[in-house]
Amino acid sequence: MKKFISKAIICATVTALLLTGCGSGTNTESTASSSAGNSSVQAQKSDISFPLKEKATLTAFVMTPYSGENGDYTNNYVTNYLEEKQNIKIDFKYSVTGDDGKTKLNLLMASGEKLPDIFLSTKWSKAETMLYGKQGLIIPLNDYLKDAPNWNELNRVSPLRLGDITMPDGNIYCYGDDNECFHCMFQSRMWIYKPWVDKLMGGKMPSTTDELYTFLKAVKEKDPNGNGKADEIPFTGNIAAGGWATDPTTFITNAFIQNNNILSNTNPVVGAGFVVNNGKVEYQFTKDEYKDALVYLNKLYKEGLLDSQTFTQNADQQKATVQGTPQLAAMAPGGWWPCNTDELLKEQEGSYQDWVVLEPIKGPNGVQLSAYYPTNYFQSNYGLVSADCKNPELAVKFFDLLASQEMTLITQNGPQGIAWDYVTEGTSIAGGEAKWKKIPAKKLRSSQIPDYSDEGLDFVKYVWDPDAVMTHNTNEFRLSQYCANPETSVEALLYQCGKAYSKYKPDDATMLPNLAYSEEDAKKIADYTVSIGKFVNQATVQFITGDLDINTWQNYVDKINSMDLKGYLAIQQNAYDQYAKSLNK
Repeated sequence: MKKFISKAIICATVTALLLTGCGSGTNTESTASSSAGNSSVQAQKSDISFPLKEKATLTAFVMTPYSGENGDYTNNYVTNYLEEKQNIKIDFKYSVTGDDGKTKLNLLMASGEKLPDIFLSTKWSKAETMLYGKQGLIIPLNDYLKDAPNWNELNRVSPLRLGDITMPDGNIYCYGDDNECFHCMFQSRMWIYKPWVDKLMGGKMPSTTDELYTFLKAVKEKDPNGNGKADEIPFTGNIAAGGWATDPTTFITNAFIQNNNILSNTNPVVGAGFVVNNGKVEYQFTKDEYKDALVYLNKLYKEGLLDSQTFTQNADQQKATVQGTPQLAAMAPGGWWPCNTDELLKEQEGSYQDWVVLEPIKGPNGVQLSAYYPTNYFQSNYGLVSADCKNPELAVKFFDLLASQEMTLITQNGPQGIAWDYVTEGTSIAGGEAKWKKIPAKKLRSSQIPDYSDEGLDFVKYVWDPDAVMTHNTNEFRLSQYCANPETSVEALLYQCGKAYSKYKPDDATMLPNLAYSEEDAKKIADYTVSIGKFVNQATVQFITGDLDINTWQNYVDKINSMDLKGYLAIQQNAYDQYAKSLNK
């Protein structure tokens, strides 16, 4: 603890001076002061702009998956471009990976040693970020960001962004990211085999729970694959680790009650199981509407319409079922196509075109929602400035440079004219006017890394890790990518999937955002997520399979209450109230 106090005192003294740039060689000067742990920074507007007139250096920490043959940040085109073209040298003092990297970062923060000027990503929680801010190890960026045009533009285009990265104390410690994936916001999709819809339903897609039951029943009983065997599988899925939104319960339950929970998923879900009803945080899984959804799913399971292997098979086993010959499966969930997509990846026509997304269906009480996952702008905690940085203005200006559209294209693709370029004609992914395009590499190294040696560039890596750099990937900009053929383009087809589901999106105000908790509350939330969350997920499966009798529903609710659901909700409510207040500061 003494080391933390010492660092905070040093921070207040050093940052009050701010007479020279971070590192050596910069010609920019500033006069600014900072009190660690508050937003009283009085930064004067500087004339810092890129490319810099004289070379400057920033020392950096980055949490990244890059290692071994995948390259790193030193022998990297982007790092070289920044130094050669923008006159800013990024000296990666620390580039760490995985759990070991998190341990090294924790030791660094507790060591009392001089910290690098900037942290590109840390994977800290909001609670950890606030803790280090209060200890004076990282500084608030509020006033520096006022003179950051890209940051302000991103907040304008993405209205939820500012609230996500503003802490309850009103401070902004990280620059944040803007990586809006439109179709990912509606990842819990259901795919249906259209030839069987044509054969069994006259081409009419099921639009209600009753019509879906009728279709699945016909698949089971009417031999649509024509082999004379009752081998068809009406509805399958998997909840084993490794599947992207392949849980079948999410799609079905949204015909009864708003639900963004995914029983097993590769992507973390923010606020799973919670909704906000006129400012009040509520838990969905003890409500009668959720019980009704489980009754319906149990009916499908008992009648052999929902594959019994759904709750035990993994992604590979599901793939073998769906892609087998003859055709066996009629319906499967997932963020990606359940069928063979070799032709799709080559942007060629193929059998994948027989699979289309089934739009959300309407339940008996008129509920018809898509599961919705708003963008997480905090994510891996992008762009922080340490108390040891002598020119935070330069650091924030650098973050803002990275968040420009052009630098986003460079950090994610590589050199302009070789890996990507602007276009003045053609159709975009979203069907409008295209602004830029990717250029396929003519040669590849091992691990699918581009080889541009024939173009006079010889780097091990040509991009920065997208999970460790702030970007300008708004929906509008991402979807302005050139699309040669919308009928066979992966991104164009996924966009159409998202567009179809967006019509059934719940109101943003009902979504529990990515909240900031105190250190103590963050630990409790983690415990509740394991205890209550795990119990609910297990019980959900057991109610569907019949291992739990739905008539024991009240026992299930009582059990959740006994696990302190009231305390769980109280913490969420308090954090949500603080979040709401921060938006009005």
